[in-house]
Amino acid sequence: FHLLPASVVNMLNMLDTLLLAMAMAALGLTTHISALKNAGAKPLVMGLILFIWLIVGGGAINLAVHHLMA
Repeated sequence: FHLLPASVVNMLNMLDTLLLAMAMAALGLTTHISALKNAGAKPLVMGLILFIWLIVGGGAINLAVHHLMA
């Protein structure tokens, strides 16, 4: 809609990236290795499977949209 000037949008995007990085760092800093050991391998394997699913699924959606737009 171009309601804001491009410079403001760029600044907000940079701020968004910074805040997201800070939030992810905070999550990582509060994770203890002992908690991961106590949880066992199943949650980590599930996280890996979900990661792969998101990469493959996201790639498939990207290809489909690119193909439909071409």
